[in-house]
Amino acid sequence: MKRLTILLSLLLLPFVSACSTETVKRSAYELLHQKQCIETTGSPNCDPEHKNYDRYRKDRDSLKRPDA
Repeated sequence: MKRLTILLSLLLLPFVSACSTETVKRSAYELLHQKQCIETTGSPNCDPEHKNYDRYRKDRDSLKRPDA
């Protein structure tokens, strides 16, 4: 039983870490935007046209691959 638990843990580890990495990146993007807004305007929501993380990621990836 202990071996099964260890095996399952090892198999699930890459999936869990990938999800948490994406969550950290998403949170960091939003926190950085809010910090910049607070520093410049005093409000955490200074830009109503602010791209969400998914749009930012898509734009960034298209710059990496000019043919896309």
